[in-house]
Amino acid sequence: MAKASPIKPTVSINLCCYNSERYLRKTLQSIIEQTFKNWELVIVNDGSSDSTESIVYEYKDKGYPIIYQYQDNKGLGASRNEALKLSHGKYIAFIDHDDIWLPEKLEKQIPLFEKNPKYGIVICDTIFFNDNGDIKQLYAKKKPPTGYVFRQLMSRYFISLETVVIQRAALDSLDEWFDVRFNMVEETDLLIRIAYEWEVGYVDEPLAKWRMHNASGTFSNKERAIEEKGLMFEKFCKKFKGFEQKYKNEVDMNKMQLELRYALLNWESGENAKARKRLKPYIFTDKRCGLTYLLTFLPSSIYKQLYKMRGMDPS
Repeated sequence: MAKASPIKPTVSINLCCYNSERYLRKTLQSIIEQTFKNWELVIVNDGSSDSTESIVYEYKDKGYPIIYQYQDNKGLGASRNEALKLSHGKYIAFIDHDDIWLPEKLEKQIPLFEKNPKYGIVICDTIFFNDNGDIKQLYAKKKPPTGYVFRQLMSRYFISLETVVIQRAALDSLDEWFDVRFNMVEETDLLIRIAYEWEVGYVDEPLAKWRMHNASGTFSNKERAIEEKGLMFEKFCKKFKGFEQKYKNEVDMNKMQLELRYALLNWESGENAKARKRLKPYIFTDKRCGLTYLLTFLPSSIYKQLYKMRGMDPS
């Protein structure tokens, strides 16, 4: 295969790695099998101690257009910023080291930007899966809103990062890229801030797959994710003038959602009374809170059984 062209690629694919040897080859293979060929792959290795680097060089040495950087561990937000600094494309796409793209993903998403220059973000449908097979299609029952969706994203965030392509111009319109304080909600914070000024487009087809497993930070650092989401909304209150008044319903909903998530952690750890105390103000205004309140009269083992039904084992 020929070496990377000096001409700027249309798409820069950002991939941040940390001890990624288990699934990385499948992820890389899904990238090189894209039918859209005008891309570069920017890989930042955030201090891996396994064979991640040697796997990257397997593909880089074959001549694929890969930009690779190794660094001491800095965290996910900082790593994503490094990848962006190394990116040359008009559009930026994201994939994590354990996720998979279907071959036509970029081919079907990129034309939407050309049709509507106001799109800062284009997403697609995706499939959640684990080592046992597919679990669910994210938008099978309800399609995501499109256009200006800042308010909807704050009410109930619905974007999965492996589906995302962003316009570089939208990224560069921000006063900050990824917030380096965040390692769990860094992409949520960035995409909501882009959506404040830009539209979101959608391809109604599953073109990516998000891998669910116990080592995923989404599941292994649940308390940190909740804390970071609270900090994110504090940030929005300071950043956007009149935010708390203009988006009062969304702010209140997120306070409720945070209390629900903390209550689930309390229930999981056997602190059932503490969970009910968190939920009590919301049991008549939110069905999930009301149902969870009743469930907390049962032992925490029930929580684990329910969690397994979602395709995960929290133990």
